Amino acid sequence: GDWVHINTWNLINGNREELHSLAYKHKFEESVQNGINWVWSPKTDERKLALDEIAASVGGYIVSLPKPHKPRFFLQYRNLFDPDGHHLSNAGHNELAEEISSLLDTLQINETPRLGAWDDAGEDVCVSWFRSGNCVLEVHGEGVQMVSWMSNGPAIYNQRKNALSFPFGGDIVINNPTMKTMDLYLDFMAEGPPPGIYPLTEIVIESRGPDQSVILSEPRYIDPTESWRVHVIKPAFINTVLPGEHIVHIRPIEYGKDQPFRITGINL
Repeated sequence: GDWVHINTWNLINGNREELHSLAYKHKFEESVQNGINWVWSPKTDERKLALDEIAASVGGYIVSLPKPHKPRFFLQYRNLFDPDGHHLSNAGHNELAEEISSLLDTLQINETPRLGAWDDAGEDVCVSWFRSGNCVLEVHGEGVQMVSWMSNGPAIYNQRKNALSFPFGGDIVINNPTMKTMDLYLDFMAEGPPPGIYPLTEIVIESRGPDQSVILSEPRYIDPTESWRVHVIKPAFINTVLPGEHIVHIRPIEYGKDQPFRITGINL
């Protein structure tokens, strides 16, 4: 049979029941009785492997919430999550806090953990309009506008988000005010699972040479579609830029998506 996410199953099989409700419990138990074989997503193992590798590379530890060996027994763990099934509830946060506290009791804590300055030169430039909706940079392009939306999570997370929307492409003028080359990162909205709501997009940096000739960087392609059920900000390295002014050219190369490409900030 086909893979179906449990949230999708909850939507397409009658009324959408709230995770903590008795109706949800009965609906899930009935699905098990009717022979639905609930399994953990294969990507769960991929994510665990990736996290373990990251932790091992820095001498870190992974702290996780408890879960049953078989998904059909997950109902007793519902209280660890908010009704959206994604964010942690107070009980979930408390459970993690206790796990972290227990881990710290077994470790020797370094009282002076500082390794060095965040940036030896003390220079970086970060511009974000995700929370404020106010972009101080020069922006051009047909139909380009600041869009605003509310998340669908619980009230504590349900804050207004903002992004520049580029339905037909456009430009953002940036400036490297330092005296050295800097890495340019672009923050964009990503969503999943496939097919995704945002288009594959090409990014090119336009700079000026010593004789004022136009220099175009190699194009970078940003795919905003994630494998997981998420709607998040992601950073993408675009190129290194010399001191001075540059133009970021944005061009969607995929059509038929629900939403235009969205940018929430630029960082040097």
